[in-house]
Amino acid sequence: MSETLQAQLDDLEARFEALNRARVAGFDHIDELEAENERLSERLAELEQLVSPHPESVTYGQLTRSQKVHRIRNKLVDDAASRQTKKSQMVYKDVKWLFDGHPSPGHCYDLMRLAGELEGFSYETGDNRSNRVIVNLAAVNDETLIHAANNASEKRRV
Repeated sequence: MSETLQAQLDDLEARFEALNRARVAGFDHIDELEAENERLSERLAELEQLVSPHPESVTYGQLTRSQKVHRIRNKLVDDAASRQTKKSQMVYKDVKWLFDGHPSPGHCYDLMRLAGELEGFSYETGDNRSNRVIVNLAAVNDETLIHAANNASEKRRV
């Protein structure tokens, strides 16, 4: 085989290897995108379960426990966003009022305790004070709640 032919063959083999590496990298990237798409689809499904486009159209009996807890957290975050301290709290009667008197006392306290389990929130019991769920907006890391707080702040300014 002549040197020219060998050079052309070597060049074609190098190009083929480069194309093959690019193809493998492309398939890897597609796999990563498919995995991210699946993760985001699952996250969207979770959020859709928590957030109703028309919250007032959902009756108390239709709400899941996690939706009730989410409403408590939203209310706390909304209130905290309007305060200089960026903190807010709810006691039993506030939670009962939020759900139009529906939850039993035990269920109210369960919801308060669960609402306090997220970063930035806490549930406190004390001898001299009523049990309460508290939010410190500066410590909240949940993006959906932070977004809700930002929206609430902007609505107040308008």
